[in-house]
Amino acid sequence: MADGAARTSDARPPALAGEEELVSLLGLAASQIEVAVREAETPVAELAEIVAGLGASPAGVAAATALQFHDRLTQRLTHVRDTLASLAKFLDERAHYGPGNNWERLRADIRGQYSMEQERLMFDLLVGGASPDQVLQALAEMGATGAASHVDLF
Repeated sequence: MADGAARTSDARPPALAGEEELVSLLGLAASQIEVAVREAETPVAELAEIVAGLGASPAGVAAATALQFHDRLTQRLTHVRDTLASLAKFLDERAHYGPGNNWERLRADIRGQYSMEQERLMFDLLVGGASPDQVLQALAEMGATGAASHVDLF
């Protein structure tokens, strides 16, 4: 019985053990996104070569537009991966150095990673207290005005 008590007292406090588990799961999610993005690179590069061969034909323009949508999806997934990694690092630092009030820094770092206006809008609305449904409604309205569906041909 004494051995069991000694092992329990040497273990990390349950709150920290929970944060370590969360850090691990956030890392897993980020890694899964990274693998998906990497797996898509080669086929998309091959597809881009085919699209280049189509030139300015209607099929070429449609294919180029589809590739741009894929690029936006990849950017978003990359930003989600980076956000998960930032959050995992933040939680890991809290577990090792104690809780601090660095949430503002974390939010600024995450927002600074976004390159698309939609992402910044989503972030600002959610951090400002909007519900996910309200964010989706705002994005739908943004799309209705044409801002969300604008694509520049490359």
